[in-house]
Parts: sequence; C-alpha cells; structure tokens
Amino acid sequence: MKLRDRGTCDSCRGHEESVKHFVLDCPRFDAQRAQYISDTISSGTLFSVTGVCSILRYVSATKRSL
Repeated sequence: MKLRDRGTCDSCRGHEESVKHFVLDCPRFDAQRAQYISDTISSGTLFSVTGVCSILRYVSATKRSL
C-alpha cells in the first residue's frame, strides 16, 4: 500500500500511518469500511478467505494501492 514507514496519517494528523490504522481506524475511510469489511470485523472472520476478499475490495474502494 502507499503507506509510509513511521509517518503520520495525512487525514488524521498525529496518528501513525500503518496498515492497522488504514484498515481498522482511519475515519477518512469509515464509509468504505462500513460497506466492505464491518461485517467481517464484527464476526471475527477478517482473516478468513472471505475476510481477505473483503479487505481487497475495501482497498480498491479507497483508491489506495497494494
């Protein structure tokens, strides 16, 4: 992804830019997170085959690249 090592999030100013922040926390992507991965997060299946496919759709929807 276009993430910087130990940088800060351009949207959140002050939060560390990390995969965890991008996938789970950054408010900039709340709408995409709700649409593509919130069900897999709440059901605990984020790292299942279905969950990984959902993450990839989420990444695509955010226009970030792997």
